[in-house]
Amino acid sequence: MDSAIAEMRAWVKSNFSPLIDFALYDNESPNGYAWPDVELSEELHDEFHGTYPDELIERVASELEEANGPWGREDYGNDD
Repeated sequence: MDSAIAEMRAWVKSNFSPLIDFALYDNESPNGYAWPDVELSEELHDEFHGTYPDELIERVASELEEANGPWGREDYGNDD
């Protein structure tokens, strides 16, 4: 189970970043940042559904969001 958690965390960190690391604050935005966030549980389900139990996927998503806040793609909007 520890290796599954480590794999999912590594995957998230290679594809997304906590918004606090790169996005400007925006108190009028629903997530508090001037950048869209991603739903980690949905992204993890898309990648790992059928490989790991849903409960474990949800746990990893919750732990990452609790520790780091919302996550997003730094390259959002770049189509090149």
